[in-house]
Amino acid sequence: MKNLIFLLLVLFGLTSCQKDEDFNRNISPYQDYNYTVDESQMNVPGFSNSQWVITKITYTNLITEQRQDTLTFTVQNNYTFNNQASTYYFYSTPTNYKLELYDTPWGNIVGTLYNYNMNNGIIEGLTFVDMFDSSKTYKVWMYQQ
Repeated sequence: MKNLIFLLLVLFGLTSCQKDEDFNRNISPYQDYNYTVDESQMNVPGFSNSQWVITKITYTNLITEQRQDTLTFTVQNNYTFNNQASTYYFYSTPTNYKLELYDTPWGNIVGTLYNYNMNNGIIEGLTFVDMFDSSKTYKVWMYQQ
């Protein structure tokens, strides 16, 4: 009797097993997926037609300079640094923004900015890195006029 019950349990177990369905096999790699864009991420003001004042820079070796440098962002990708014309690039990434400044007194530098910085017009101690020598870093303090 025990053998019969055991045999029935084994048969029941074998017949109730089924292979998990591969849910990905029915999805086309070319399928158009609907997704929602967070509009608050899209409405961040850029730098065009704005002025920012650098108030402090801290170098890699912790030397700090108090400054009063004015950056005037005129049109897209053009700005002046204390009246010296140069180029900049501002673009978004999936999680933040990048600001590339060319021809600064510290070289060509790039830094990561966030919604808070752009919406409030203030940058407090964010790290900028030399584009050609990542061992050179700078912490920048500046505000929008």
